[in-house]
Amino acid sequence: MMSKGLIAFLAMGSVAGLRVQMTPEVGAPVVNAVFMGDYGGRHQARLWLGSLRQVGKWQGTVMMVSDHPLCLANTLGEELLGGKMEHEDENVHIYPGTGAGGRVHIAHGSAKTGLKKGGSGAGTQNKGFKMQKQLVWSHIEGSKFSHPVSAVIYTDEDIVFGKDLGEAIAAIRETEKGDYALSLFDDQGNSARKHELHTGVVVSYPTEKSKDCLATWMVNLNNYEPCKPSKGGKPCKKMHYKLNEELDEADFEEKAKSFSKVNAGTDSDLESGMMGIDHRTLGRTKVCAKGGINKLEPKFLHMPTTESMNDGIGAEFVHVTNTYRAARITKESQEHYFYDVLGLDRAYDVFAEEKCPAE
Repeated sequence: MMSKGLIAFLAMGSVAGLRVQMTPEVGAPVVNAVFMGDYGGRHQARLWLGSLRQVGKWQGTVMMVSDHPLCLANTLGEELLGGKMEHEDENVHIYPGTGAGGRVHIAHGSAKTGLKKGGSGAGTQNKGFKMQKQLVWSHIEGSKFSHPVSAVIYTDEDIVFGKDLGEAIAAIRETEKGDYALSLFDDQGNSARKHELHTGVVVSYPTEKSKDCLATWMVNLNNYEPCKPSKGGKPCKKMHYKLNEELDEADFEEKAKSFSKVNAGTDSDLESGMMGIDHRTLGRTKVCAKGGINKLEPKFLHMPTTESMNDGIGAEFVHVTNTYRAARITKESQEHYFYDVLGLDRAYDVFAEEKCPAE
């Protein structure tokens, strides 16, 4: 049996001159979110990281992506970051974190393109922002982790962690043994009949299959142009954008039959007409469908309403979508859920926002 001193010695390593604490595992997953543009100054980042640590009990490594990394760090504050910056280079800023060996890596994202006709005013539809979830392994490569990364658990910035993630993480770690391109949830609600995938949580793997899927999805996203009805009222064409790979309809329908169907008794964001361009383009990325889309257990995902927040109902991943649900759930109900039900610190002031200076 090794002595405590020897264990402590073996647990320490060095990455490019940075003294880091190694995990005893061969590999471990990283939880990731993107806070590009003005999102770097939104206190929603505090809600994401605070609920991940306090409610989700995640003690592992975190990677947040931003084109305003210093602004994001200022928004989060040293308490959530675990202290002052430990390492800085052109790709990443690293903070000690509050988890056991769970540093916070703020990777430097770059996005110069919005929708071609929308520019920077395209807001949440900015393709350059959305592409950061597909560039996740590029960010991983430049972020100097102290352990091999066995999977990346990407979540949208408007995900709140509503329960201890232990069971969900265990289920995700089991998927690492499979041969999947990605793991995602089915969208909840009646649109599950249409086999839509919920891209608010995307698990990817350090495999060529997974990386090829993400790369092709990104090309399809880049080629996407929103379809707007003409002034004469003519409807949009079914295929208004050119894909890197067109998916044969028969092949797609055959693949789709294997997708589990979920009806959680709640309206879906896809049904509301708010289906994002990432949903649309992933559904038409043939290499992902052929590579194998694993479906995560629906019990881990909850799409909230005012009533469910008032009643304290949640799940491991609670998706308070900025583009739809957040505007339809009262601020009072959200505050009740975040502060009273989840027990988060009211000092997070989750609805506040600060202006990010140029970096």
